[in-house]
Amino acid sequence: MRAAVPGYMILLTLMIAAAAVAAVTYVARKATVYVPLATATIEKEKAVQLAFSGIQVALSQLAGKKSDQEDKGKKTNNNAAEKQTLSFLLPVLGRWQSFELKEKTDGIDGYIDICITSEDGKFNINAVYDFKEKKFKGEQEANEEKNYRKVVENLLTAAGAFVGEQRLFAGLEEFLKKQDAPIVDSTQLLSIKEFAPFKSAVFYEPSTNKKRIALADIFTVWSAGVEMNAWLLSPSIQRIIGNKQTDFEEEMDEALVEKTVNAYDPKLNLTQAWEKIGAPLYGIPLASLPTYVKGVLDIKFGPRVFSVLSYGMVGKTTQKLLAIVTLKEDPSSANDVAYSVVIKKLYWL
Repeated sequence: MRAAVPGYMILLTLMIAAAAVAAVTYVARKATVYVPLATATIEKEKAVQLAFSGIQVALSQLAGKKSDQEDKGKKTNNNAAEKQTLSFLLPVLGRWQSFELKEKTDGIDGYIDICITSEDGKFNINAVYDFKEKKFKGEQEANEEKNYRKVVENLLTAAGAFVGEQRLFAGLEEFLKKQDAPIVDSTQLLSIKEFAPFKSAVFYEPSTNKKRIALADIFTVWSAGVEMNAWLLSPSIQRIIGNKQTDFEEEMDEALVEKTVNAYDPKLNLTQAWEKIGAPLYGIPLASLPTYVKGVLDIKFGPRVFSVLSYGMVGKTTQKLLAIVTLKEDPSSANDVAYSVVIKKLYWL
């Protein structure tokens, strides 16, 4: 006969088995959550570092080399610094520069995308408004090119056609009248009710959509004055004034770059410069150039403020940064760097 087994042994065995199953289930659930979370966190940190690296790549490009300027000067005899900078900027302005990284050679698998635009090619809203008198400068001017109320109104009327809002100027004027001092960031304009369409397009990024314009690609607070650099107009400004030929998703034609650089001459007036450079560059004949923009174009080349958009991508994670940077000539520098570059503001998008 078999020996009798106490009943509590069966219960104890079942309890131990249940506890073991619960423990295994708990550990499995934690592992299921932790592993993807840990992977995503690591990828995020790596992507952030790549985005910062992209900013550094752009700073290095913008700093330029003195030796390159000297070589350009020997070939063109004058305006060496301007032409050297122009020859670099034209092919990359408003376009992606992409870099693929490999674990074997770079220590990490990932991608860096950077896009440079010039703040000098955007419209400085602070420069055209008198915050003390609560009105636009030049409101009494009969010349439309110097009547900045008309300039801004016409600019925003044209921009409104892109975003489907025709009261942009009315909203802006009402907003500015409530300000006691210049605005410190163009994103402040997002508080204007009529500017709601820009909430999905605050900062510029290259797109196949030729009708897409961005708020911070139209207005700036960083340029030196009223005028916009004629040869480095932002993609959004270009689209607003009628540039339909440029595709910022494609590389710029090398022949057009060379022709533009060779034709550059600060001694030309607007009519001469536009016919030789502006019309081929933007596909807009002088006769078709809007009157409101003619008075705010600077045909001399001396950009000093840029924005750099940088994407860092690792695995399925993308991190985005945007930096506002300034250039300053550094003749005392002992190395081959032409400009010292300083980050003035950094956005984590």
